[in-house]
Parts: sequence; C-alpha cells; structure tokens
Amino acid sequence: MSDDSSKLQQLQDGREHINMVFIGHVDAGKSTISGRILIDSGKIDKRTVEKYEKEAKEKNRESWYLSYVTDLTEDERSKGKTQECSVASFETPSKRVTLLDAPGHAAYVPAMLTGAAQADIACLVISARKGEFEAGFEAGGQTTEHIILARTVGITKIVVLVNKMDEQTVKWSKERYDNIVTKLSPQFKEYGYSSKDIVFFPASGYTGAGILKRVPKADCPWYDGPSFFEILDKLPPIPRQTDAPVRFSVSAKQKDLGIFSVLGKLQSGVLKVGDELISVPNLRKCTVTSIEIDSIYETDKAQAGENLTLKLKGIDEDDIAQGYVLAPADKPGYRSEMIEAQLMITGVTDAFPVLTTGASLVMHIHTATVECQLQVILQELSKKGKVLATQPKFLREGSIGIVRIKLKDVTALEKIEEFPGLARFTLRDRGKTLAIGKVLRLKPQ
Repeated sequence: MSDDSSKLQQLQDGREHINMVFIGHVDAGKSTISGRILIDSGKIDKRTVEKYEKEAKEKNRESWYLSYVTDLTEDERSKGKTQECSVASFETPSKRVTLLDAPGHAAYVPAMLTGAAQADIACLVISARKGEFEAGFEAGGQTTEHIILARTVGITKIVVLVNKMDEQTVKWSKERYDNIVTKLSPQFKEYGYSSKDIVFFPASGYTGAGILKRVPKADCPWYDGPSFFEILDKLPPIPRQTDAPVRFSVSAKQKDLGIFSVLGKLQSGVLKVGDELISVPNLRKCTVTSIEIDSIYETDKAQAGENLTLKLKGIDEDDIAQGYVLAPADKPGYRSEMIEAQLMITGVTDAFPVLTTGASLVMHIHTATVECQLQVILQELSKKGKVLATQPKFLREGSIGIVRIKLKDVTALEKIEEFPGLARFTLRDRGKTLAIGKVLRLKPQ
C-alpha cells in the first residue's frame, strides 16, 4: 500500500477529527511545542530534523530548531516570531488532529483570529519562566486577549499547557505551577468557561516531557496526570451540525496550474463532489469538482468540522475572497449590513474609554473582516439578562448590551441560534479587542 493510500485509509478509519489551534503570548513556546509534537509523532523524518538543527546553529539560535517545523519563512525564523497561521496534522489512538500554530504577537492578531476560526479546541501555551507568565498575563499581554478571542470564535474546550517547567527559574516547581493555575482560572470563568472546559498540565516543549509521554517522576514527582496526547485522546466528541445545510467559510484562495481552489472550514452539513453552491454575499453560483482534506488527501465527501480545499468551476477567482461563505444554491444563508447583537465590553483604550453611539470599529466574524459603526445602544443588561437601562448613552468595560451595528459592506453571517460558528464576532480598534458579541437578529439583503 502506498504512503498516501495508507494515510487516506486512516482518514476513513472512524477516528474523530478535531481542529486544534495553539494560542498564547509571544515567546510562550507555541511553535517549539508544535515542532516537538510533529517530530515525536513521526511526522518529520530524522534527516529534516538534522537540517533544522544545522540551520538554527548557523543562526546562533540552537534552541529554535523545533520551531522551524512550522515557522517556514526566513523572516519568522530570523526573528523567532510566528507571523502566519501554519497547518499540520498528527494522530492519537482515537483522534485525527489538524494543528494550527497561530501567531502570539499583538501585531498579528488578525492572523491568529483566522486560525482560531477554523479550530474546535485550543491549546493555550503559558510560559512558566520567571517574568514571562507575568508579561503575558498582565496589561498589554496577549494571554487574556487570546482567551477572549477563543471564546468569541466558539472554542469550548481549552487545554492549558504550562510550558518551560524545566527552565532554571522554575525547575518543575509545584508552587510556580499552582500560582499560574490560581491566577488564570478566574479569567476563564469571567469569559464563560466552566472548570470542566479547562484542563491544566505541566510540560516542557523543548525536552518533550509531558507531550507524547507523561512527565518523568524524577523531574516532577508531584504531578501524576496524563500527557498532552492522553488528554487529547480522552476529550469527549465535539458536536457537529451535520444535519444542517452546508456552510463553508473561506479563509484563503489559490490558483495552481490554472486550477482555482478555496481553503476553509466546513462549519456545517455534508459536502459532496458535484454539489452546486452559491457564494455569499455576492451570490455567484459554482460547482464543487474536488474535495481535499488537510489540502492533501482527496475524498468524495466531507462532513462538518473538516478543514478542506475545494476546487470549483463556474466561478472566477475575483468573485470570491476570504470571509465569503459557500452554501447550497437553494439555501444560501444570510447576507446583511445591519445587525442587532449582544455585546460584552472586554477592554478600553484612550480612544474608547467607553463605547458610545457612532463608534467606528473593525469587526472580525468567522474569517471575515469588515469596518462597522455602532449605531444604537438599545439596552444594557445584567449578567443574568435583566434589563438595567434602555438606550443608555454608553457601555463601559464589563458591561453587556444589546446594540445595533451598521457594517460598511454586505457580509455573510448568521444568527447565533442557527449557525454559531458564523455568528460570533469581535470588535477591535488599533490592535486591541474592545468587545465580543453574537448576532441575534439581522436585516437580510
């Protein structure tokens, strides 16, 4: 049996497919861990690893070689900062995992959002090194913002990997680990996660301790829990909207040897070769001529939850873009430039110490990015949903409100009770997340 045939058979062997995004503050070790996972699970051959080790040594960055597995550009490797969301895959006994290594730097949050929008679960990487956890957790750090963004795109499970436990300022300290868990736990609760949604564990991405195999007792006698692979393998199945109409959110497009295709996530339904679809919001008809899973393995059909590459005919490259949604021609879904939404104000800036009518912001919803304006604040609500005020003048940090928002462009989106993955959004300004929201109602075009 050929290698490709063997891998295709694996895709059809009944293992659940999950999409997992690595998030966290810059320099927490996300790319290093991604590289360690792929090497230890046999996805990267020895010769390639040796090549990465040599390249890193020539740059006087010997410890960076693991990150070279997913940081592919010269700029990323020379600066040690992930700028784009890279994709790879690996397996556990019961799961087939698509790994998305997202940027941690504040400048690349839009790229992080695109990756997170394709994910089902997140691995939040925390550096235990002295000063690094604090830099990510305190004002200006990305840890809290990434928790907020994960919640926004509908990620309901987060595995918290407390990394660099082997580092000299930590030395597998239980006190340091407990302190991190204690400080982070209230953050998850504040943004709607329950304790059963979160799993903490200690590890070292560089040495591999706690990743494929459990942490050695000699290093960490106080931890008796599972390894990262064991945690993933035992996660409960993720609910999928397989009975709903097809909704495919486009994250990118490409043209190779004259053949046009789009990449993205099948949010709902079952998609088959030959299906006739329509692009939203511009309503161009097309036909699916090929379906590839993880951009590698061709199949006749795919179901909700898969990351796919679709080859299309009947539509021009200029007629589709990131943020568009493909749907059945007879059930095209919604497109709108006016919505009513529930907002939670998560942060403030000098420009926006409070959120008021007329505020111009940038909305990120599934894989779409669109400028928008807050037109009316209809209500302010308590955390239990009680109306506190009608048409208040502003919403402050921590407030929850019902608002009306005007989008600059007609956009593909859905209502929260019908397609949650296409209804959650963030509002940002000048590189900072100000609010998270969900579409309640919309004015269809």
